[in-house]
Amino acid sequence: MLKPTAGRVPGTGHFPRVGPLNDGRTQIGPLARNVADLERVLAVIAGPDWRDAGVPPVPLQSSADAVLDGASFAVLTGEEPWWPDADQTAAHESAAAALADAGMTRTDWQIPWLTDGNDITRRYWARTELSGEEADRQLWDWDRYRHRYLRAAETIDFLLTPTCLEPAPEHRDVRGRDFIFTLPASLTGSPAITIPAGLDARGLPLAVQLIGRPWEDHRVLAAAKLLAT
Repeated sequence: MLKPTAGRVPGTGHFPRVGPLNDGRTQIGPLARNVADLERVLAVIAGPDWRDAGVPPVPLQSSADAVLDGASFAVLTGEEPWWPDADQTAAHESAAAALADAGMTRTDWQIPWLTDGNDITRRYWARTELSGEEADRQLWDWDRYRHRYLRAAETIDFLLTPTCLEPAPEHRDVRGRDFIFTLPASLTGSPAITIPAGLDARGLPLAVQLIGRPWEDHRVLAAAKLLAT
């Protein structure tokens, strides 16, 4: 599953309607069985349609042209109170080892990222209930969060995170904790991809997430191929 850079794919036809001003988080992206198919679909749907004003004419590069030699990645495991379970942590570390074996360099991540992301997102979801002053504060906090996050990632090519705190569960209602690791990429407009990472002891699927820099979707796809082989 790929979430492209915000503004990469038009939201034209999305229901309910979304746009860059009223919904700066939602980004349409493909779901496929393999990374190659994700890239094929992205090439079809990406680019301006001259109806969605939030889509600039930024060329989409091929993953074949991505240079990963010497690329760095940070491993983000969680923070209080969001820590992945043992099976998810093991899958996460296995993915980190695969990136390192491919010649990438593991580095550190310095700032909290989940607590603020959760708070800003929940206020965003409740924005129709906020006062004008509260809504203005939410947008200010969102801008500051995006600035801090992108500045921290300025010298880091990729962030490797769990996708969820635990393996995909048997059928139940969605809980707020289920998507905590996906919030930062949505708030910052960064491209992110989820890659299967094996099964737990019960045979339930595990997954990891790779987040890249905005507009470097092709590098995210190229790095994902290292984990999907």
